[in-house]
Amino acid sequence: MPTYRYLKGYTLDPSFSTLLATYTINETLYKIRWEELDHGPTGDYLEVIDIDPPNNCFYEPVNLNDVEVISQHGLNPSEGNPQFHQQFVYTIAMKIIDVFEDALGRKIIWRPQLSKNDEGTYTEDYIGKLRLYPHALLEANAYYTPDKKAVLFGYFKAKQIQQGINVPGGTVFTCLSPDIIAHEMTHAILDSIHPHFIENTNLDVGAFHEAFADTVALLQRLGNRDLVVHQLEQASGKLDNESVFGELATQVGQAIVHGHTSLRSAIGSRNESDVWERRTPDPEEINAAKGVHERGAIFVACIFDAFIRLYDYRTKDLFRIAQYNTLSSSTLISPDLIQRLATEVLDISQSLLKICIQALDFVPPCDITFGDYIRALITADCEIAPEDVRGYRVALIEAFREWGFYADRVNTMSVESLKWNDTKDMFESSYEQDSLDSIINFLKPKIRELLGLKGRKEIYTKTKEINLLLHEIITYGIQNMNNKKQSMLDAYNENYKYQIQSKDMYSHIESDQWKKFLIKLGLQPDVSTIYKYEGKIIPFTPKFKLQVLNVRPVYRSSREGLRIDQVVVTLLQTLRVSKEGHELDGFKFRGGCTLIFDLSEKSDLSYAIVKNLTSTRRLNNQLKYQMGYDNFALNANSYIDDDNPFQSIQLKNLHQL
Repeated sequence: MPTYRYLKGYTLDPSFSTLLATYTINETLYKIRWEELDHGPTGDYLEVIDIDPPNNCFYEPVNLNDVEVISQHGLNPSEGNPQFHQQFVYTIAMKIIDVFEDALGRKIIWRPQLSKNDEGTYTEDYIGKLRLYPHALLEANAYYTPDKKAVLFGYFKAKQIQQGINVPGGTVFTCLSPDIIAHEMTHAILDSIHPHFIENTNLDVGAFHEAFADTVALLQRLGNRDLVVHQLEQASGKLDNESVFGELATQVGQAIVHGHTSLRSAIGSRNESDVWERRTPDPEEINAAKGVHERGAIFVACIFDAFIRLYDYRTKDLFRIAQYNTLSSSTLISPDLIQRLATEVLDISQSLLKICIQALDFVPPCDITFGDYIRALITADCEIAPEDVRGYRVALIEAFREWGFYADRVNTMSVESLKWNDTKDMFESSYEQDSLDSIINFLKPKIRELLGLKGRKEIYTKTKEINLLLHEIITYGIQNMNNKKQSMLDAYNENYKYQIQSKDMYSHIESDQWKKFLIKLGLQPDVSTIYKYEGKIIPFTPKFKLQVLNVRPVYRSSREGLRIDQVVVTLLQTLRVSKEGHELDGFKFRGGCTLIFDLSEKSDLSYAIVKNLTSTRRLNNQLKYQMGYDNFALNANSYIDDDNPFQSIQLKNLHQL
């Protein structure tokens, strides 16, 4: 059985193959893991379905196992061949899955499908394959839909004027842009890891979704050595000169009516005089930005700024050695120096990409903000590289400060302040330490069982079992759990009902010590806070529920050669308003925590990352935002489908071009 499958595809957009300057590097050979494929292609993770509703047709699915196809490393790149479109969507999607699994140290499992029957009972169904539709829409759009567990790609006619490198009125396919495919796949993977990040609770949520997806698309592109070498030659070795490094989906951007040079640019753009200008940091810009793409683009620019700082820091000795002191774009530098510079670009970009992905394990389970993610980035990197000999954290912090990104309630922009507080002094009594040890002792053998499984469905099923048992430990207490005659495992079966995890919380807890222990973890055992908005008591339901969202093992190697053995547990609590006719009817306020357990020799709880359910300040900020009282851009073109202020973000509207 081969280890890898090699498939041809575009490096950038198809239009770059028609330019003399880029045609030699715009077609590449992608290396992805080997898996058994059916026609489509359809594998373990993905199913490509090529229905074209606008033309009322169905394109014959490609067979990547055909002898002629496999012997030539797939079909040749072609804008007019639907079978190549199918191949390319599959190729880039699998590439992004590989990037995430390598960084996270575990398999990607798609967000389950919740269905509700006539009795009001919810059932959770395993989703084995994400569906990809290369020709689903006759419009300039592409988006991931959580409801259908699918990514829909559109195609459209370019505008009837000469601009850029598109044919006026020609057809542009979003499924042929590696940037767009990577972006949409990132949305799907992010939704599988943090399903509540789709909820529109604050100004940063939608912007974070967009910024993170753009960041992944940009940084993974920089893993292509041929492209990096070519662009460094064009830019005389300087990343802040004009290049395609910081631009996304150029062909699509030039084809739409608004006439962008590219869909989004992280480094700079051409001004009214058609002169390219580097985007410079402005710490006030983020405060004035209200739109999703506007705020997201600033954060991407900030991350890319950190990347350039690292590159300049790591290569200044190479320029000195080469006696290269003239940094103008007209200066030619040696091919050997270009190769060394390219090595630095690849190393920095892929390390930074891993940090950005691994930070997803260090964020709270809901109500994400850029400040939360900044702290997660620093904490994740501290775990991976305690000494930070290459300066990644310093570069990130320097960029955050200059672009105006700060974490809430952090007094200084230092590593010590930004890193999440550890829990070493949190549990003082022997009861609390014993309780913590009991949870760890429960998790250890379960995680070993989980790691022994290879199939994704088996992993999903076992994880749900662990979630259920951990839920019972939390809601009954360790002592009550040990005294129970019948294990809750007996109630578990393959038709596991979602509502078991959603029952009324803590109804069986009797120990005040156990309640205090849970509060330290970031959970609230009872509803004792009186919540008010504009002086009126909010009619929340008298009970709130607990969900064990996930228990995720983490086994990966660090940048400094360390072995990271951790378990990430995400717990969520929800308060609801259910009062027909009330202005807040349907409103949900969530809190919870992400617990990072170290399962190495010391075996302890490293971090408890909390979104406090008793925070009236956070509640009022969410209400102010969702009710639209602060004039934020809550409108159908960016966030929601109608006037209901409590909906989730609609990615379909978010990506309308």
